[in-house]
Order: sequence, then C-alpha cells, then structure tokens
Amino acid sequence: MAKIIHHIIMESMKVVIQKVKYIIVSYDEVTTIDNQSWCSVHAHIVDGFKKVPLLLNLARLLGGGTIDNLIALILKSLMEYGGLRIEHVVSKLTCFAFDKVVMFMSIQTNVVTQLKYKTMHHL
Repeated sequence: MAKIIHHIIMESMKVVIQKVKYIIVSYDEVTTIDNQSWCSVHAHIVDGFKKVPLLLNLARLLGGGTIDNLIALILKSLMEYGGLRIEHVVSKLTCFAFDKVVMFMSIQTNVVTQLKYKTMHHL
C-alpha cells in the first residue's frame, strides 16, 4: 500500500513540476555517525504566490560532493523524479541553493552554469 501511495504522489509531483516555468533546486548534505554522506534534493516552485518545496530525492552520495557528482545527482533528481527531459532542465532551472555556497560562487564553478553547459553539449 505504501508503494502505491508513494507512486501516486511521485506521479502527481511530476505533473506539477512539468507545468511550472522556473525551478530552484536546493541541496543539503549530512554526514552520518558512520561517516556516510547523504543528501536531499528539493525543487522549489511558485504556486500562486507561495513558494512550495518538493522533495525530489534522498540519496547516499558516493564519491564526495564534487561538482560533477552534484550535477549528476541534480540531473537524476529532476529527470527521474521530476519527470523533466534534459532540455526542460536547461530552460527551467534558474537557481541552485547549497549550504556551502562559498564553494560555488565563481562563474567557472557555478552549478547552474556548469549544469547547463554540460547538458547542452550532450543534447
């Protein structure tokens, strides 16, 4: 029963995400007591005048929080759990929020810029 409810919620969320014009993605990472790295990826959308956070993915992050791993996780989350095609990710993603923002402030390492560049070259 829980799997059916989860499936219905995920499919409903995909419909909502596909309809919005812009998406903000946030990412939060935590290290567990046994030294595993887990993260959550949220899509933030605007519905009317309310910002609505949607949990896309909760996953164990293997290989550390490098920009390539983050981009792969964001793409997987938006495509698999958000139901977006790669060209929609490029056009809808406007911002990326992360608790260690200082690491991603320069133009060369900006996650959204890197993600759009890498996805556009794989279309």
